[in-house]
Amino acid sequence: MIAASARAMHDMIQAIPPYEPPPPPTRGQMIRSDIANAVAIAVAIVLSLAVLLVVAYVVRLGWEAGA
Repeated sequence: MIAASARAMHDMIQAIPPYEPPPPPTRGQMIRSDIANAVAIAVAIVLSLAVLLVVAYVVRLGWEAGA
């Protein structure tokens, strides 16, 4: 029973194809990836500046209300 189970497991493992790494990215894929990364960085910078602007506005409102 155990030997048959071990044999079946061994056969299943042997049936798994060997790992083949994916092909390297093409030049076009690399360019699109670089553009996507640049856009993501630009969006992050704009959003962080917007958050800073809102924080500065709220601080100014609080400053004027307290004065």
